[in-house]
Amino acid sequence: MGNENKMGIETILDKNFKHENVVLPAFIDRPDLQSWSQRGVFGMLAAAGLMVWLYLFIPLLSLLAWWFGWHRFDQYIVHDYEHGFSQHLTSLVAVIMILGLMLLAWASYNILRFYNKERRHPMPDVQPSDMAHFYELETHMVEQAQGAQVNLFFYDRQGKIVDMAFPVLEQVAQPDKKN
Repeated sequence: MGNENKMGIETILDKNFKHENVVLPAFIDRPDLQSWSQRGVFGMLAAAGLMVWLYLFIPLLSLLAWWFGWHRFDQYIVHDYEHGFSQHLTSLVAVIMILGLMLLAWASYNILRFYNKERRHPMPDVQPSDMAHFYELETHMVEQAQGAQVNLFFYDRQGKIVDMAFPVLEQVAQPDKKN
């Protein structure tokens, strides 16, 4: 494993960890490996950050929307003397009622059409024989790779798997818990 990639550009990892094998925690790629407490802490941090953002930014948006809305309301409804305020207000209420009824009709149609009908189905599991055929391997090799904790794959220049190794991890002894 070289310190520079194919283009000759040295990355931050290369600069900081030249002589070390960097092992990233598994939960970076698989968040389901985090414990419930870790998920809870990170979820609370995300919620707190969102609340701070909402607290700081939404009032500004509300102020701008209020000013724009009041300006338009004043210009086109209150000071439009040709048709009058009440005629605009009644037509506005009528349009809102028609749109609301259209939304209710559309929702009712979808409920009648799709109630208790599940159209999405999970994908079938990939069988070891299918995987073996795809990677041009023997089925028993795929099953052995699936059962191993650590897999090392060796590829040729065309990206085809030419060999596999299954090193065994050393078990660290856990201290006995005494009550």
